[in-house]
Amino acid sequence: MRTPAMSRRPALYTVLVLTIGLAPAVASAGEGERVLARGQVNLPNTLGEPVEVRKVVTPEGRIELRSSSTELGSWDDFEALRQKERATLEARYGNLTPGLHATFDALEAGEELRVDLVLLRPAVRHLDKYEYGAEELRSHSRALLNQRPVLDRDVLLRQYGLAEEALSPLGEYDDGTLRVRVDRRTLVRLMRDPAIAAIEPVMDDEPTTYAYSSYNESAFHVWSTLPYGVDGSGVHAGTFESHVHPDNTSCMGVDPANVDLDAGASRVDHSNITFKAMWNSARGIDAYHRNSWNYETTSSQAWIVANDVQSLSQSTTYYSGTTTTNRSRVMDDFSYRAPFTMFSNPTANGGHSMVAHWPHYNGLSVGNVRHLEERFFVIESCTQTTNPAPIYGSAISGSAGDREMPNVVTPGIHPFPSTARATDDCLPDFNLWCGTSISAPVTNGIVADVISADARMVDSTEAVKAAILVTARNVDGGYWNASEDGRDGAGTISGTDAVWFARNHTSVSPGGQAVHGMAKGSLDDTDKGDVFTFDIRTPFVKPVGKHLRVALVWTSNPSLTSAVNELSDLDLIVKNKSTGVVLGTSASFDDNVEIIEIDADALSTNTLYTVELNVTDTRIPTSATASFFYYALAWTWVQDIYAEIPERGGYALGVSGSSCTTGTTKTLLDNSARQYCRELGNGSYHLHYDVDGPKGGVHSWWNGSSWSTSGNSNVCYIENLSCQTQNVPYYPEPAPVYRIGVNWPSYCTTNTTLNNSAAAYCQEAGYDTYATYGLDGPMGGVYSWWNGSSWSTTGNSNVCYIRSLVCRNF
Repeated sequence: MRTPAMSRRPALYTVLVLTIGLAPAVASAGEGERVLARGQVNLPNTLGEPVEVRKVVTPEGRIELRSSSTELGSWDDFEALRQKERATLEARYGNLTPGLHATFDALEAGEELRVDLVLLRPAVRHLDKYEYGAEELRSHSRALLNQRPVLDRDVLLRQYGLAEEALSPLGEYDDGTLRVRVDRRTLVRLMRDPAIAAIEPVMDDEPTTYAYSSYNESAFHVWSTLPYGVDGSGVHAGTFESHVHPDNTSCMGVDPANVDLDAGASRVDHSNITFKAMWNSARGIDAYHRNSWNYETTSSQAWIVANDVQSLSQSTTYYSGTTTTNRSRVMDDFSYRAPFTMFSNPTANGGHSMVAHWPHYNGLSVGNVRHLEERFFVIESCTQTTNPAPIYGSAISGSAGDREMPNVVTPGIHPFPSTARATDDCLPDFNLWCGTSISAPVTNGIVADVISADARMVDSTEAVKAAILVTARNVDGGYWNASEDGRDGAGTISGTDAVWFARNHTSVSPGGQAVHGMAKGSLDDTDKGDVFTFDIRTPFVKPVGKHLRVALVWTSNPSLTSAVNELSDLDLIVKNKSTGVVLGTSASFDDNVEIIEIDADALSTNTLYTVELNVTDTRIPTSATASFFYYALAWTWVQDIYAEIPERGGYALGVSGSSCTTGTTKTLLDNSARQYCRELGNGSYHLHYDVDGPKGGVHSWWNGSSWSTSGNSNVCYIENLSCQTQNVPYYPEPAPVYRIGVNWPSYCTTNTTLNNSAAAYCQEAGYDTYATYGLDGPMGGVYSWWNGSSWSTTGNSNVCYIRSLVCRNF
């Protein structure tokens, strides 16, 4: 493991593609072993029939492989079989990507096929950003722009008697990729040509957005109102789309020098909306826009590098959901080269029929959610994607069988101009649009906000991704689960929580501890089999209505000289540090996101819990652009907002009445839901609930001053209740200069000086005032307090200190 202070240890390791489908992690194992994940290895040319595999943790704490085959008994066996399978496939199909294998087998003599030829470029080796300075990294990135394919495109076309297909200008292919129509005989020759890195199928186009005219509320900023002063300032953020109309930038006050404008009004509606969506989420950014639909061409890469674009989203109009694997490799490669751009990519609008077999690993895969009552999010009546099935996955390493996709879901509804809640008057003539094309640039803007919030987020796509995933709010339930939350990934993005975490987390190295922590660095083959530990300290007072989340992300290892985007295998285990009892695990075979959720009731206050990062298997091809990969591990407390069947006094919430949706019954249901949420510490709002009934039974309801319980034959019950979510900023030991305290000789208790100091500290952090705090002492030491206009500092032998300060939002 390399952190910014560690030296590099170069190593190489050759690996292969694999198919694994995840099953729920409950299976038999050896005595004392705990099953972390289970699935199937499908290597038909090597193993024949699919082989069941289990990833287990032994009583000694090692993660090992178990299978139903004598040929597959260890991770070394696993890699050897993968390499053998790859060699077999390469001998049969040459440079054809897996998406073309079945098509090639079925292709008749004389039948033609449209394909994209990805020309071979010289090999690239990136520099580790933890070992080199910013200027060295940027010089290296700029030098890569001068690379050209090893064979000129015109020479290749003449050699095979081909004509390049006329492409839409939106395709913007350069001399690195050719689209041609070929017959089987020519394809057989091309697939053996060493000057061609990969041959890919031509992807079908996907509609971009769907009109959704029955819902007319603004989606921007409502779900993620950011702390004061956070608006993406200083960050270069952009969109890839068609042209933006000058009227749009003029109205928004954006510098047109950064924007590829269109003098006419045709074909710009979609582009204007996406550009505006990004800007509405981060109004202080340096906004950029390029007339392009992808980032694989040299000219587009040069635009990114020259303008130092740190956050970027693209449209789904072309190649959505089935983005070419070459584009995926190029996008993931930007995690290793300046300006370390974070890509927010829409997963398209196919609803639950759209499988997000997204061959991108290092960016953010973004789905869409609709919101009700401005804060509650539902996955219905709009667009979204679902988890992919285990399939032999195009040119990526492994299948997508146990990937939780999309990574996050984001509200993506254009403000309807007739509502007073629309955020501005720019471009007022659009109908309401709903789709991931809007969700992605909203995410793009929030990424810029996170990068702007703290310098530790700069040049670190993995850290930004971890911050967003560790603070996302679940949609279908309160916990991240592959079978239950299969449509929303880590949950709904929260700009507020992600920015707060970026600003307030503690940076830790192995062995370090924090209440809200993040560790990041790079790993290579020498780390295979290692376990790195970090300590999570619970606060003196557990945050009300929250649970602990731990999130790990890491980057893939793409190759630009072959059709490989390989992924190493990391796993997470959280234990009680003193007893060794396991509280949670997260493991998969071919994902690069692991998340553990731990209920607050399972944790004690002011206690250390150990999170183990297991480097189960490293898979870094010799042709990869880097001999290492980056990771980020984060943990914090996130909101519990969901109660399937809320209860008080042992009985479900309900109200007697013949109609569940009108009159006094509806009012009492609302009051009961509101009180339930208030008691959870989530504010005074119920956001959404479903009603079951009327039916008979005992029920509890809020009578205005207390909970009453009764039974009746006609009861309307509350179910699927979601409460208002609010970010609760927490400071273990607030210290504007020195820790906040007051000279209190005899005992510690709240007083006006401490109250005023707590309020001033929270207000300086951008919040309304303080909510609660704990006390520590009396003890000796230097302390600070608010004197009404500034912070004063002195020392004393009897000081009562503030600890566990919780601020209150507006």
